[in-house]
Amino acid sequence: MPCTLPASLADAAVCRGSFHAVLGGEAEDTVFADFSAALQKAQAEGRILTASLFRYENHLFFYAEGLNRPFTPQGLCPALDAALLLVWLTCAIFRIGVLCTTIRMLGQEYAIQKRKEVRQ
Repeated sequence: MPCTLPASLADAAVCRGSFHAVLGGEAEDTVFADFSAALQKAQAEGRILTASLFRYENHLFFYAEGLNRPFTPQGLCPALDAALLLVWLTCAIFRIGVLCTTIRMLGQEYAIQKRKEVRQ
């Protein structure tokens, strides 16, 4: 759907966001059709410039561009939110766990290097 921006938005900043979620179970095709319709409505209202939803098995990847503020998929389609609400939290907890593990491993490596320096 082509979009022409008014002159008042000439200095607008484009904000991009990408999101990852995991479906808790099987979602009906109507859920994705509703999500697509909600995206088209948001674009017609000027809330987003473009958006994409990709699915690989039970993983969902969402990308969107908006003007002057990030656009998130939360609240856009209640049926999809219901399937993802707890899963978004699980994904966030998983990412925090990976980050904590990485920091711990880097800390251990740093301690080993310091011990080697002290011995020399």
